[in-house]
Amino acid sequence: EFHCLIQNGHQLSVHNSRENRFAKEIARDAPEVWLGSAKFGRTAQFEWSDKTPFNFKGWKNGQIPVSKLIRPCTKMNVTSGEWFQSCCRIVAPYICQKDSQPNKSYTSNIQKSYDTIRTNDKYSIVNQQWRFLVRK
Repeated sequence: EFHCLIQNGHQLSVHNSRENRFAKEIARDAPEVWLGSAKFGRTAQFEWSDKTPFNFKGWKNGQIPVSKLIRPCTKMNVTSGEWFQSCCRIVAPYICQKDSQPNKSYTSNIQKSYDTIRTNDKYSIVNQQWRFLVRK
């Protein structure tokens, strides 16, 4: 999340099956990828780091896993698109997203600095190495 925050973004939040498929597609070169979901603070519920509603769940077998991890985070199995819990300290690829609203001057600088790799109606990938998405 830190690397996404310094770019005025967050790790990816997924709100429907279409976004889940899109995340799976852009992360296809990795076996698994971090999403921006964890149990933050004292809550027993998973939340998105960008504070958007946790209104879609892609858990393996449709069940939120029970874990004894102190702070479980969420990864996606890129082959299946299913989510699972993992220790937040394990290094793995991740996907960042950010608003592309023109009121943030940094966004236009990012877009000028990198070529768009792939797009759909909601996201543009502007840096393939970081898997950085700009939310349209």
